[in-house]
Amino acid sequence: MQTVAFTDERLEERFARFDERFDRIDKRIVDVDRRVAEAAKATDQRLKEVDRRITVTAEETDRRMKEVDRRLKEVDRRIDETAEETDRRLKEVDRRITVTAEETHRRLSGVEELRGDMRSLQTTFQRGNSALVVAVFGVLLATILKGG
Repeated sequence: MQTVAFTDERLEERFARFDERFDRIDKRIVDVDRRVAEAAKATDQRLKEVDRRITVTAEETDRRMKEVDRRLKEVDRRIDETAEETDRRLKEVDRRITVTAEETHRRLSGVEELRGDMRSLQTTFQRGNSALVVAVFGVLLATILKGG
């Protein structure tokens, strides 16, 4: 087995290369650290922006829901008013129908009464005509019998 004898100069050269490698590794670690810090900062900014957007959206949604609720209450109030007005109008129409029906019934009763009166009058005229015809026939018969 052969042993390699390291001289001071060679050892120093070797240690210098180790130092260079460690320096490059340190630079890479610092660079990675910087990039991780930048990525963390960017991620933090993005998360803050997302949080801000969520907050703004929640506030806008709350405002819109309050507006929708206000509008629904207004629509409900208007429906109630319209229902009350419709009910009032229907009651007025029902009252007018009742009054008109009573008036129509009263008029029809008057027409029926008039019809009965006209039948009585017609019967009276028929009897008067019959009596007149009999009277004229009697006068003619009496005139003929008297010789005239």
